[in-house]
Amino acid sequence: MLDWFGLLGFLAVGKICIYTLQVFPPTAYVSKFLDQVVRVEFFQKLTRCDFCLGVWVYAFWSFIFGYHLPVLYVPIISEFTLGSICSFGMHLMSLGWTSKFGIIQLEDDHAIQ
Repeated sequence: MLDWFGLLGFLAVGKICIYTLQVFPPTAYVSKFLDQVVRVEFFQKLTRCDFCLGVWVYAFWSFIFGYHLPVLYVPIISEFTLGSICSFGMHLMSLGWTSKFGIIQLEDDHAIQ
């Protein structure tokens, strides 16, 4: 069962992992290599999308911490369901934070001359 401090820690650890995986240079090299092996652009798109990557990260941490939805536990589906819910919630919070406190910079590099 999740308590509030455990939930906040779980969300914070997941968000830090998502950010780290998106900016860590070897992640880009590994995803590019895997895309060449599989011949699909799945892994590069996965690492660029914080919501998509978040589903996998939160599902992994849900499995490691033993967190699941309290209603029903089905071994792998419960972890991915919690991962999807947490990823979507954190994605919406990130969008809200960015729209409230982000800086919009307009550049004229690609303007028609």
